[in-house]
Amino acid sequence: MEINKGKLKSLPESIGNMKSLREVDFMDNEIEYLPNTIGKLKNIERLRISSNNIKKLPKSFGGLRCLEWLEVEYNELGTFPKSIGSLTHLQKLDAQNNELVELPKSIGKLIHLERLDLSDNRLTELPESIGKLSNLEILDLAENEILELPDAIGELSELIHLDLRGNKLTYLPESIKNLKKLEYLDIPKNLFSNKEKERIKELIPWCNITF
Repeated sequence: MEINKGKLKSLPESIGNMKSLREVDFMDNEIEYLPNTIGKLKNIERLRISSNNIKKLPKSFGGLRCLEWLEVEYNELGTFPKSIGSLTHLQKLDAQNNELVELPKSIGKLIHLERLDLSDNRLTELPESIGKLSNLEILDLAENEILELPDAIGELSELIHLDLRGNKLTYLPESIKNLKKLEYLDIPKNLFSNKEKERIKELIPWCNITF
């Protein structure tokens, strides 16, 4: 189902009756909210609702149990509902350019997530549960307001690319030395001292680091 680049401001409650839908594209509209009935779309695998005016997702969102790819970038989301942890088939979550100030602990239940893009938001910290994303390969946290990373970041055993550009970090936790598959670390536009930069190099000598 595709209705994009229009002036759609809301979705009808009846959308919940379209249970055979597997892919939905409502990007580039003026949608401000999603109806609770959207949680009835049990078979949907990809949902594109980027470039709208959505401020929050309904609690029923966790009902999208087959969802593999969620695109909600360029909206006005301040957080995710706790029910997002029920999206256990989710592999890609694109949520850049929102107003996110926090993440629910339940985000750690997205055990099949491979790519998480939270760049250009207002995050100041991450929950310890982030370390439970055991299949995560790409984590983009660029252009937020993060002050420090949790030690659990070192539990992301499959992580290949970590982007931390444009935050307020002064140090990285010792646990990053456990990221044996990390190939790229981007950390310019932070508050690292020269001493800390040298320490980071020593912790992950195999990694391509951009300061």
